[in-house]
Amino acid sequence: MAWTLEEGLLSDSMRGVTWPDPGLFDDAKRFEWVAKSIAKRLSWGRHQSKWLASGIEFDQYRHYVPGDDLRLLDWKKYARTGRYYMRQSEQEKAHSLSIHLDDSPSMAYAEAQISKLDYAKLLAAVLTYITASQSDHFGWYGANDTGCQGRSLGSWHASIRVLQVHQTYSISKKATPKMIGSMSGACIWMTDLYMDIPDMEKYLSHLRGSYREVLVIHFMGRNEESLDFADSLRFRDLETGEVVVAQSSVIAESYRRALGSHLLSVQELCRRYSTEVHRVYLDDNPVDFLRRILTRR
Repeated sequence: MAWTLEEGLLSDSMRGVTWPDPGLFDDAKRFEWVAKSIAKRLSWGRHQSKWLASGIEFDQYRHYVPGDDLRLLDWKKYARTGRYYMRQSEQEKAHSLSIHLDDSPSMAYAEAQISKLDYAKLLAAVLTYITASQSDHFGWYGANDTGCQGRSLGSWHASIRVLQVHQTYSISKKATPKMIGSMSGACIWMTDLYMDIPDMEKYLSHLRGSYREVLVIHFMGRNEESLDFADSLRFRDLETGEVVVAQSSVIAESYRRALGSHLLSVQELCRRYSTEVHRVYLDDNPVDFLRRILTRR
């Protein structure tokens, strides 16, 4: 199954971009262009950020990033420290968006010529572009303190160059999900949900304590869900590297039961933490998927 980007694109020269398109993630300019095209078609942007409106109470400082309004620089603090700081209001924090990318090895699983991580990277690029175009603060984060943040289209372009080449971490590498302090605003966790429930609860609890709103996007392959593969296969655990030879027709029923039980536990956990979960399949049209979840906000 494939779909084509046709309507409302930025340039006639690139009409007919087909999804899934593995070459999209090998070319930074193409990746950036498609992300911007999808963002413009979605026409999200419900609010107009008026950070200079009168009566907004000062809350805290943050570091200057290129594209920030120079009128919000604290020159007295610069005189004392030699560094540029911006005065940040509660309203600004409330409109921020942070994306947490699950970059564990299992996110390298691919169907329809695209991996889960590549699909997540495209969604992250689209959503951070929408946020940056409104002059709101955005950030994306992986394991082990990887990631980028900013508050302008200039900083978005810089972050996309890092995001485009971001990969899953090595099986042998000790990695921990990004744990940050209170950020307010909204958070989207992009993951395949292959995590032990106690570890997932610890991480989800951290996110709920750090952000005003948390949403989970769950990535799944259709064959992965049904175990619809050739009869005899070598299965390699992307997290541990362990290889098992099995007939999919023999283990399919028990596999689907185990997967269903795990996902039911995840749903119950997310309900307890007032967190929505939205599943996206690797052959789904990202424009339609994003439109569905954004119209629910």
